[in-house]
Amino acid sequence: MRDNIIIHGLPEEPKETYQTTENIVKSFLKSNLKLEDSAIRHIQFARAHRLGPQREGESRSRPIVAKLLDPRHKSMIMGNAKQLKGSKLALSNQFPPEVMRRRKLLQPAFFEARSAGKKVRLSKDKLYIEGTLYRNSQITYWLTGGNSAHAAPTLQS
Repeated sequence: MRDNIIIHGLPEEPKETYQTTENIVKSFLKSNLKLEDSAIRHIQFARAHRLGPQREGESRSRPIVAKLLDPRHKSMIMGNAKQLKGSKLALSNQFPPEVMRRRKLLQPAFFEARSAGKKVRLSKDKLYIEGTLYRNSQITYWLTGGNSAHAAPTLQS
C-alpha cells in the first residue's frame, strides 16, 4: 500500500478496463498536475483500478487506486498535489485499515484545531498541532473536556 495513490473525483467511463483506467490516470497527471510528457513516460504502474464495485444508477465516480513501481514517482506526484487546490479532484495516500481507523479517531481534533487557526498536520496516524505530537489518549482527554491534574496539552491558546 505504501506505493499506492488514490485519486478522487475523476469521471468514470462505461466499461472501463485496467488499461483505460491507467490512461485516465496518465491524462490526469498531464492535465491536472501539470507534469511534463517526458516525466509521465517514465512513470510505470503495476496496476490502476477503481475502488469497489460499480453500482447501477450511481452518479458519483469511484476513486482510482494506482500502484506505482517506483516510490520516487509517488513522491513526485504527491508533491504536485497542490495543483489540485480549489478543484473537485483530490490525491491521497492509501493506508492499511488499522491506520485509517486511527486517522478517523484523530479527525475531530484535527478539524477543530484547524478551525481555531492552529497549524495542524496529520502524518499517517499521528496528529501534530503547532509542532506537538498528540497521542490518541491526549486527544480523547481533550475532546471530552477532562479535568485531571495531569492534563494532556490542550489546543487552547
